[in-house]
Amino acid sequence: MQHKIKHLFTKKLFYKKWLYKVVISCPGIGQLRRRGLSYITAVDHKRSSNIYLNSILDDITNHRKDLILISEILEKELASADHQVRVEGSTCAIFTNSKLLISNIEKGLKGFVTEIHLPESLESELFLSGNKNKVICTQLPLEGYRYKIYLKNGDIRSYDNLQKFVSWADKFKDRIHIPIGTRRVLVGLTHPYIYGQYFYAKDQKMASMALMIMGDHLNKTEEYVLKSELI
Repeated sequence: MQHKIKHLFTKKLFYKKWLYKVVISCPGIGQLRRRGLSYITAVDHKRSSNIYLNSILDDITNHRKDLILISEILEKELASADHQVRVEGSTCAIFTNSKLLISNIEKGLKGFVTEIHLPESLESELFLSGNKNKVICTQLPLEGYRYKIYLKNGDIRSYDNLQKFVSWADKFKDRIHIPIGTRRVLVGLTHPYIYGQYFYAKDQKMASMALMIMGDHLNKTEEYVLKSELI
């Protein structure tokens, strides 16, 4: 199995903590993470009427040797470095602040690594290390908006503050931008559950006003910083 590696620049800390990310791809890797190596080595593929289960077992039996190799390399390399792991489908992402760990995984799992994320320069690395809520960019979103403000995920118990915010924001359409999907949630035109919704503020004053009005409905604020401003 061979994959072409994408080398990408880290724009913001992963999970507000990690500078580096490496992605490993192999069918069955999700089961390796969830059930462990003993399951991978022992599983016996017997056909059943469950199409989904058959697909999982096919992945394991067809890629058993690959999964054993991946397990051995990761067990060795991850034992001595701080890290975080996230598995989705056939991919496993490892986050760390150890450049050596990334290099060792790339060498040890050549052919399985599909992405490597790392800071573009020493300036970027130092900046990100000290600014967990800032994002490096080459161009500001929407031609000039500095802040991206996220709403808390969860059920909406009252729309009063949210509708008040929309009415206020509509007076400043050149300084507050609310995407259509977020607007529909805020005014009650869709299900009363917030997930991954956000809006933009052009400057710090507008961001601060939005924070005052929305209060506990907000989760986090990210500030965009031009790469040219780091120099």
